[in-house]
Amino acid sequence: MRILIIISIFFVFLSCTNAQDSANEEVNVFIAELDGKSIDEIKEEINNNIKSFERFTKFFEGNGFSNKIEKIGKEDEKFETAFKIDTTNIDKLLRQFNHIKFEQSFSEYTTKLEFGFKENEHQRLMNLGAGITQRFVPKKIYYSNGSVRTDSTSNYKVSFSFNEKWGQTLPIDSVEVNYELHYSANYDTITISLDNPIVNYGGGRIELVKAKDNYAYLTISDTINGISEIQGLNEDGKVLGESGHSSSNQSPEKTEKGIKELLGYLKKMQKKLNNNTFKTTEEFQNYLRKSLPKLDYFNDNDDLYHKEIYFYGNVKEIKLYFAKTPKIRQTQFRAVNTSVFGNYIQMPVEDGVIFLNQEGKEQFKIAGEEFNSLNSRFYEDDNFYYHLNTEKKQLDTLLVYRIKAFSNGLVGVQFEQEYDKYRLFDLENKQVTTSNYEELFEREGLLLGVKNDELHIIDNLGQGHLLKGVSRVGNSQEGLIVVENKRLNSGFMNSKGEIVIPMIYYDVEEFSDGLSKVKKIIGGNYGFIDKKGKVILPFIYESAYNFVKGVTAVRLEEGGYKLIDTTGKVLVEVESSNIGISTNFEERTYSFGNGEKYDTYGVLVEDDDE
Repeated sequence: MRILIIISIFFVFLSCTNAQDSANEEVNVFIAELDGKSIDEIKEEINNNIKSFERFTKFFEGNGFSNKIEKIGKEDEKFETAFKIDTTNIDKLLRQFNHIKFEQSFSEYTTKLEFGFKENEHQRLMNLGAGITQRFVPKKIYYSNGSVRTDSTSNYKVSFSFNEKWGQTLPIDSVEVNYELHYSANYDTITISLDNPIVNYGGGRIELVKAKDNYAYLTISDTINGISEIQGLNEDGKVLGESGHSSSNQSPEKTEKGIKELLGYLKKMQKKLNNNTFKTTEEFQNYLRKSLPKLDYFNDNDDLYHKEIYFYGNVKEIKLYFAKTPKIRQTQFRAVNTSVFGNYIQMPVEDGVIFLNQEGKEQFKIAGEEFNSLNSRFYEDDNFYYHLNTEKKQLDTLLVYRIKAFSNGLVGVQFEQEYDKYRLFDLENKQVTTSNYEELFEREGLLLGVKNDELHIIDNLGQGHLLKGVSRVGNSQEGLIVVENKRLNSGFMNSKGEIVIPMIYYDVEEFSDGLSKVKKIIGGNYGFIDKKGKVILPFIYESAYNFVKGVTAVRLEEGGYKLIDTTGKVLVEVESSNIGISTNFEERTYSFGNGEKYDTYGVLVEDDDE
């Protein structure tokens, strides 16, 4: 469902910062969002969620939200870092979008996208830091059928946490996105306290109306823009942690009254809807247009922005930071679709699942809930595996132990137990070969099978081809796969099954930043080779780590560690015999025995003062 009507109206009340004109504009936007919804849908949302709004009103008690004004003992105070200008991570933020994917799903005739990182599905966006905001602006949508959309793309939301609506039910190949960072090179600082409660700034006025124990209430002229941060300080000048806040274009007393008024209005609306007063959505929208602006809330004309803040300590003064000299840095990235669709796409609807073709056209409907797709024709749920029978327009239940699906369209099937050999089937659920395999797995899109302790490359028709001279296949990265022979020598194979770097090395790791760490002899030193097998960094390192974002740590036989780039240039030299490396997704921290720490790029990390 779309955002609940009740909650939408609630935020109309609390999110406006510019008096009546802005409030009416928000109402008009809200009313327009009801386009396309039926009266029954509106009625259902109101009936199901009126109690939710009643719970919202309990946040208001007397003079603000339910946070209590209380004196907090010194031992119970909590603190946070003081606001400071720090734009050192701007370059890092812009470089985090090298490998972006999205997953596409369909529901109720709408496409939904959720973005993420291809290399690590648990990776999250980097923290922005104080005074920095980000904006994602979609520019182009490349559909799988070859069409490209550029109009209205900026209306779609790029989210790395939630499924967001992205228009028509048509498979998308990729999306081009502009990423913007907004920040300031410097700030104005305003300090107010009960001793100095009023300050004029930017053509307006800031007033600390009340500061008692852990509570502060201030008003700000709504002509003042650019507030980046508001922090409360205790009597010792330490920055207090914030436990809650509320913001409104009305005073606390009037906001509370307005919320109660709105609740009564909603109940009246609910009664009208349940009595079928409105025959069409348009009639209901006209009712809202006439009645909502009559509420007292929209007659607020004090031109002030009201803010209440509760702290984990007793507040003595408030500091406000206003951004000056605004700057914008931006980059573009192209996110690719990693969802598996094939020829048919599932779209859950209220009474079943509709199967669409690649053009988003409905083909047939099946009763039940959405199934987990293994590929375009095989599915599973918690109980069974299924095959989509396009002739009968149904899902046939498969009584098998396990099915593995692969990118070339084939599936491997174990029939009765986990020790059964895998048989290969095509998309029509027909066995394609009499050869059976003890194990099946993929590397870089290449399907490999183990049969009689020998490795085979399996083509799209299911035919196996012996991988001569290779006894083990390791990990892969950047298009190349580690392979090993019976003598434990290692090299690399490409996605066509061709040995492109001979098996002459030891302790081989997959490629990272275009280089692989290898040894020439057992017990020897490490060096680095490129994807053509050329030695880029000589075999002089007693220990070494793989590169991350162009930097790694190495140690020479004479001792001490160095941080180097991919050309071997020394970025940092540390006199320490110990190193610790912690990894947070694509970011590293190098910690040395002498107490020094360096980030992913070899920049010294300084601990923040508490």
